[in-house]
Amino acid sequence: MKNVLLILLVVLLGFGVLAASQVEYVTYMPLAMKSGYYPGVPTFTPTPDPTATKTPRPPTPTPTATPTYVWAEGGNTCVHMDGAVRDKSTGGVIAGGLVPSLCSHMIVHDTQQDGKLVILRAIRIKTDTWGCEEGDFGYWPPIDFPCPSPDDPISEWGQILWGDYDVIKLDNSAQTVCGYCEECGEPYTRNCVEVRK
Repeated sequence: MKNVLLILLVVLLGFGVLAASQVEYVTYMPLAMKSGYYPGVPTFTPTPDPTATKTPRPPTPTPTATPTYVWAEGGNTCVHMDGAVRDKSTGGVIAGGLVPSLCSHMIVHDTQQDGKLVILRAIRIKTDTWGCEEGDFGYWPPIDFPCPSPDDPISEWGQILWGDYDVIKLDNSAQTVCGYCEECGEPYTRNCVEVRK
């Protein structure tokens, strides 16, 4: 009798587990509905895809004109050349050197030997004009260093010991660039450098 009760108990437990699994399965089944309204169930209205709008092209920027220098009536002309290299993108030359002051700017003084030799001189910008305004510098007024420059205007650590540094782009095939120095006497050049490639 005990065995029969035990077998019945096992069978009943099996049916109970099976029924419970069926209830759980039905409970978690996804709800499939036909279109229409069902009380207590929120309806879903699909959002239409947004229509693509064409972004307007921004206006072409107008380049700002570079102000022109206003040259002073005088000023020291000497330039001490530091170096010159060939500009691979344009074929010209980029030359750098020392000029007498923060308000001095290098320009081409002369070309010789069919453009192979270029002489650069310094020209003073008028005080309180573009390129030489009080807000451009930490101290005012800028000092013009006398010419000629010392023998070693740049220290072995690259520190400038005389004047100020300036760079100029030359649109030619110069091989030698010299610094002009009116105060140095003939041949009126401070020093010359070979253009490096």
